[in-house]
Amino acid sequence: MVQYYIPEKKAAEEKSKMEKKKKDEIYSWSIFFGVLLTVVLITLYEKTMLDLPRFFNPYYQDCHRANLILCETIKYEAARLFLFLAIVAPLLVIALILYLAGRKKPVKSQSKILKRAYYISVLVVASHLFIAFALFLFRHYREIGVYVILGCFALTFIILIIWLQRRHNRPKEGIINQ
Repeated sequence: MVQYYIPEKKAAEEKSKMEKKKKDEIYSWSIFFGVLLTVVLITLYEKTMLDLPRFFNPYYQDCHRANLILCETIKYEAARLFLFLAIVAPLLVIALILYLAGRKKPVKSQSKILKRAYYISVLVVASHLFIAFALFLFRHYREIGVYVILGCFALTFIILIIWLQRRHNRPKEGIINQ
């Protein structure tokens, strides 16, 4: 069967490819506002974490007034950490669900920016919680704290190594591994 070259068809195919490419591009202002969104989300979470103990921590009045004699530091800090955990745990679960649900689907550029802003802000807030927890353990339970902190670091590095190796060994688009 003989195929003839039709210039109009070729031009239409190239035009549709260009339109599709243009639709998938990320606009630079979107990236800028995505960064601003990340900063705003981190600020919102941090402000919430600072104000939450004021309203819900039963030891707040004793530890933040002139009653430092009545202050039970360990109980205050433990209650504060549990309040932080009550905020960060649902955020981490939502981030994990979003990541796992969107892993197989093709992602639009708009949702990429929003998801990355959310992931980064949740990662920063979770890091803040981890650091606060590590400092609490290190201050009040030094022996146990050292083991827990080192164990968490080891686990984190193991996960990062596995994730980076999988990402590095993944075939690139358009390149055939031989």
